[in-house]
Amino acid sequence: MVVTSLVWEAAPQRASAAPTRQTGELLNNPGFEADDNYEYPRIVTEEGGGAVAEGWHAWWFNDEGSTYSVPEFEVAPVIRDPFRVHSGNAAQQIFRPTVLWMAGVYQTASVPNNASLHFTAWGHTWATFCVHKKNSDGSEYDDCHPQDSNYGNANPTVMKIGIDPTGGTDWSSSDVVWSPDYNIHDVYTQIAVDARAKGSTVTVFLFTTFMFPATVNNVYWDDASLTVAGSVAPQSTLPTTPSKPGTPSVKTPTSVSRSGKLPTQPPNADGSQHHIVKVGDTLTAIAYAYGVHTGDLMTLNGLWNDYIYPGQDLLIKEATVPTPTPTLDASPTPVETPTLAPTVTPEQVSEVPQATAGKICFSMFDDTNKNGQQDAGEVLVSGGQIYLNGTGSNAYTTDGTHEPFCFTDLAVGDYIITVQAPAGYTLNGAGDTPVQITGGSEVTLTFPAQAGQQGLTSFNSMFVIGAGVAALIVVLSAVVAIILLARRRKRTAT
Repeated sequence: MVVTSLVWEAAPQRASAAPTRQTGELLNNPGFEADDNYEYPRIVTEEGGGAVAEGWHAWWFNDEGSTYSVPEFEVAPVIRDPFRVHSGNAAQQIFRPTVLWMAGVYQTASVPNNASLHFTAWGHTWATFCVHKKNSDGSEYDDCHPQDSNYGNANPTVMKIGIDPTGGTDWSSSDVVWSPDYNIHDVYTQIAVDARAKGSTVTVFLFTTFMFPATVNNVYWDDASLTVAGSVAPQSTLPTTPSKPGTPSVKTPTSVSRSGKLPTQPPNADGSQHHIVKVGDTLTAIAYAYGVHTGDLMTLNGLWNDYIYPGQDLLIKEATVPTPTPTLDASPTPVETPTLAPTVTPEQVSEVPQATAGKICFSMFDDTNKNGQQDAGEVLVSGGQIYLNGTGSNAYTTDGTHEPFCFTDLAVGDYIITVQAPAGYTLNGAGDTPVQITGGSEVTLTFPAQAGQQGLTSFNSMFVIGAGVAALIVVLSAVVAIILLARRRKRTAT
């Protein structure tokens, strides 16, 4: 059951009102500004509460089961972390660690009757599994990078914005016109959508959810804008990452705005490139600007953390060593040409190419007898979700006909494989599992699905793709068979 939750807003305690809207702007407080004390009006929710920017209202999805929880809504003030604010003195933060949530904020606005509208908003997530480490005493902790979701594997995210042209306030209504889904981490990116009003009021929505209940699941929204189409310069459209048929189309930004705060600096004549740090720069934003990894910047500059300071000279790219050009004498001295002995051409030895890519094939079947093995008569099932994330990413939805299906040409590196059962089935499994690809062998995975309540637990598998993987699968299969046989004999004996 879908629940669109209502909130009760306490009387605002503020030193000054939110900023007035700009000419042509149809929203109230589009910049999510806080008062002079960096505070938002307080709200109450089913599981606590928080604060939402003036002019905006909270919504969330709280299912009757245990899948989705109610997140916390809070102000992200610029004095606490400028990295989380696109402009102004605050941004809207929504978060709750180690649980899965789906939520956002909305606002109803008066517009010209039946006007064509253009809605934009800036946002990004900090969503990561962090790096699990141990202290010297053996206790465990999560090491999280505050500005790099990929430190410890980023959690796939869905961010989008929408317009209800009828002015309704139900985010799940079929009337809402949504933008495409975006997977945005760490750097503010603008999302846009257009719709025509059906009357003189519309409601705009901001939406966020995540694939997994990761260690950190935070989103930050700032600088929304609703205008009559044509009254502002058109925004560029972010490209879509192609996906397999039947899977959701998730747009991954290939270029992001840095609000003009972080222009790149040109390379030097020797090929080296530097960046002089300015006020407001962050190491992650600099890495994005130059198309390099944050970790590479830290290594190149001998940094042990992400602290940088204005005026610091960061090396982005080392100088290119030129190939020396020999200098020829304009008037060479003649020399006698010696008689050369016959040369023997050595036999060419073909170099054996090394495998640099891996291949993972998989299928999902209806495990009617629930023994974990595909027996005669147990058919393939459709609707199963297979996710691959890490060094590269991909997704596939089983159709019950064209499996086994393979993710091919997988580059060497680290991945996470997650499988989700189709509607009406369950899968037994644990949390996310790292996959390290080291070579070019093929791995075939077969996932048993059991009819029943829809499975929300992911089934994951860890494999190292190398020369001996095929043998490893045979051995594992034999071990499973021995265990099953032993259990049957035990039942017979008793």
